[in-house]
Amino acid sequence: MKKLVFPLFASFLFLSAAQAQNIDSATLCCDNVDVMRIEFNFDRALEQKDVLTRLDISMQHPKLTDLPEELLQFGQLTYLNLGFNRFSTVPATLARLRGLECLDLSGNYNLYRLPDFLNTMPNLKVIRLQDMPHWTAKSKEAAQKKFPNIKLEF
Repeated sequence: MKKLVFPLFASFLFLSAAQAQNIDSATLCCDNVDVMRIEFNFDRALEQKDVLTRLDISMQHPKLTDLPEELLQFGQLTYLNLGFNRFSTVPATLARLRGLECLDLSGNYNLYRLPDFLNTMPNLKVIRLQDMPHWTAKSKEAAQKKFPNIKLEF
């Protein structure tokens, strides 16, 4: 399987619904799949907001601390990668992405807990929290108990 290499400047990746139809949500979150890279330009991406299902806005420069408002227009998202930014909380506006199945928050070193609203997201199945050295075994166990219907990947 190809390993994706992400540049350290603003970019995002997407996979359309047609391309993703045979890939289950756990695979989308856990494995590298071929995706199309587009320069970070929400105007261009918004033209495809009705078919965009995978969005990667990880490793932004400058690092994100909040969600770009344009992101909430992507109603078809099933996968969102916010990894390696500077989120200290998961923005509550994320709950508006009702179809989200997989959320990658890996490498957000200022994120110490997950908010309760994630349990209310009807399709959320996987939250990836890798490369989070401050999450102890005890905090991981507590988080898994708090979110029994969501697979937390540490």
